[in-house]
Amino acid sequence: MLNKQKILVASSLHPWDDPRIFYKQCHSLQKYYDLTLIAVADSKSFQKDNIRIIGLSKPKSILDRLKNARKIIQEAFGGKYTFFHFHDPELLWVGFIIKLFGKKVIFDIHENILGIVQMRNWIPNCLKRPLGLLTLFFEQIGQKVFDGTILAVKPFLKHFKNYNNTIIVRNFVIIEPNEIVKQKHNNHSIIYVGAVTYSRGILDLVEATIEIQKNKQDIKLLIIGRIPDSNFKIKLTNLKETAPIPENIQFLGHINFLKLKNYISSATIGAIPLHPNENYLFSYPTKIFDYMNWGLPYVYSDIPYWEKTFGDQCGGVSFQACNKIDLKHKIEKIIYNDELWNKLARDGKNNIHKFNWESEEKKLLQLYNHINGINR
Repeated sequence: MLNKQKILVASSLHPWDDPRIFYKQCHSLQKYYDLTLIAVADSKSFQKDNIRIIGLSKPKSILDRLKNARKIIQEAFGGKYTFFHFHDPELLWVGFIIKLFGKKVIFDIHENILGIVQMRNWIPNCLKRPLGLLTLFFEQIGQKVFDGTILAVKPFLKHFKNYNNTIIVRNFVIIEPNEIVKQKHNNHSIIYVGAVTYSRGILDLVEATIEIQKNKQDIKLLIIGRIPDSNFKIKLTNLKETAPIPENIQFLGHINFLKLKNYISSATIGAIPLHPNENYLFSYPTKIFDYMNWGLPYVYSDIPYWEKTFGDQCGGVSFQACNKIDLKHKIEKIIYNDELWNKLARDGKNNIHKFNWESEEKKLLQLYNHINGINR
């Protein structure tokens, strides 16, 4: 460990156990580097899988964000790190400061910033486009200044130059070696995992479930993920109470990724009901990879980029985005047809090798080697 270069991976917004950041990238990097992750966590500091984790408070205001940024800067300069690898556009200015002092800096871009700002309700509409363009401009400056830039999908390259230090690292899966044993139930359950927001189609999913309940009252819906907007949470709760069996619609909050198998084993179908917003049009709905990996059939919005990637051979059936009636019909089509359900489950498992994290890990490590001038 003493001979290893030190990396500080930082996110002021993501939870420490974010699957892309912690379970994939950090686990891959810690094979060769001394790794510390600073991210949102309940504890101040702890150790997990040979990775040191420093907790940040969940930001609720601009002041909180500045406090987190200050803590990141203090750790970056106090910890004798060789690399600073950060994940959020709001930390761009932090990256520029750290680069000024000779650190090797890598910026990891998860999403299309122009699409992200359009989805932020707290930003006035008149400022969304200018703010998105301004942030994109600084991202492009960062590509020239920083030692490496990581993009999540190839279409993001349209906003960046195709430099040697810019790579695509897709959020693919660590393939599950063992089948998840499905529990047999007389009733059926729909599961959604991810952020719980309007733009992710959660209202559509709840409304579709309510429609199914009118004929099949034993249908359940499990929604796993944080609800960042308190007003949206109230709206969801009120909608839930209109269901024939409200207790069969559950909002379970955030659950650690490794514990999700307990819920997947009893689920009948997964759902990815995202709206066709700009941020989603050319990004991967990574939960599809997990559903395939788990052998769980799923329904997903008919966004063209997704249909081109997954089609009807990867364990899912598309429905017309934002159409709760079509969503209802596609869910019923799968869960009440055992032959189709079994085919989709097999298709997902048979094709998951196309989306294996091992290929992305190699690119990530090669970027670090390239920056270090190492052939490994």
